[in-house]
Amino acid sequence: MPLLRPKVILYYAGPGDVAGTLRFWADGRRDPRETSLTYSGMVFDIIRDTGSTLYAYARNVRTDQIDSGDLHVTHRPFSAGRGLGYLTAQCALFIRILRDVIRHRPKLMLVQEGTIEWPLLIPFALAGIRIVADLQCSLWPAGNRPTGFRARVRMALWGLFFRHFAWATLGISPEILRQVRAIARRAPRNLLLTLSPYVREDFDTVRPAPAAPPFNILYAGRIEQNKGIYDLVDAARRLHTAHPGRFNWHLCGNGNEDENLQKAIDAGGARSYITPHGQLTRDRLLDLWQNCHATLVPTTSGFPEGLNRVAIESVLLYRPAVVTTVVPAFEVLGKATRVVAPGDVPAMATEIEHLATDPAHYQQMVDACAAARERFFDSPELWGNVVRRVIVASQQGHALTTSTPPTPEASEPLEAIAP
Repeated sequence: MPLLRPKVILYYAGPGDVAGTLRFWADGRRDPRETSLTYSGMVFDIIRDTGSTLYAYARNVRTDQIDSGDLHVTHRPFSAGRGLGYLTAQCALFIRILRDVIRHRPKLMLVQEGTIEWPLLIPFALAGIRIVADLQCSLWPAGNRPTGFRARVRMALWGLFFRHFAWATLGISPEILRQVRAIARRAPRNLLLTLSPYVREDFDTVRPAPAAPPFNILYAGRIEQNKGIYDLVDAARRLHTAHPGRFNWHLCGNGNEDENLQKAIDAGGARSYITPHGQLTRDRLLDLWQNCHATLVPTTSGFPEGLNRVAIESVLLYRPAVVTTVVPAFEVLGKATRVVAPGDVPAMATEIEHLATDPAHYQQMVDACAAARERFFDSPELWGNVVRRVIVASQQGHALTTSTPPTPEASEPLEAIAP
């Protein structure tokens, strides 16, 4: 496409409140609603520092629009639909993006997964636009690659895009990068690991876990079946039966299963040791977290986790995390996590029980948290640092350093990290 403008960037963000974040940013403040640094806030910093112009479009359900100097943010509610409706919506999205491209003539597009089917971006790559794919979720739940015909066709088309047309591909876990390599059938160019960034000062005054019982376990996230909330309830009942009054569970978040979760808790008489707190503010969540000893992330094989932030934040707070293999955390968080198979309620209960009954084991995992947390405060792999390198390289014609994640054969098997 003629007359592409190297300093103009299109950013297709996720469903967050990007306009709200820009209002905080323009006022010289971090978005106080998030525990980690927001992706959009980091992009705003990069645009300012490189003298670029940004047009950002978020999939937020609330329509909004704000301009601040060279930063322009618009919320576009989007309903994906199913079947023919999904195909129609994808065509409409392609037309929207085509209009954006014709209007703004960007040299680079930063596109978060879930925006549009990747192959539909191929025409823009052919026109000379550098497409940067930002993957926050796995392509499929770890260890459960889809085998159906339609899924295989879809993955083949995605592989074509990543292999030949993505100028850079960002993934928040080594598992994501392995999956991209698998469907691309070779390492695509500029395949880069990114990590969620946090501010050290936010975690400098962490309180130690309470010394007196009960042993408190926290769950934070969406209240959905595929997040494993009913496996958590079953594990809690199992431990309460074995050790009455020894364990308390705190569930933070909301979702489509709110009402059913309440019924499940009441039906099992678990109200005395399972407390649903609903959606908490950042400060209240961090305060509650520091009154807990450990975190459970029981995601099922039905959800394609990228790298669950709750597991990261638990480690930043010196709280060991028990996660399922669907949460590809071990390669990044190491021995600060214990890994179980999705749906394996007895193993979840056993790991929590081990943490509660073996002080030496618990302390070893706390010490592992201290070692694992540093790379989320200061590392070239932090998301903002990687995106900055990508944008500068695009504008100045520099080469990028490519991450080389371990091959599936080199990944540590579950048996090697289980007790």
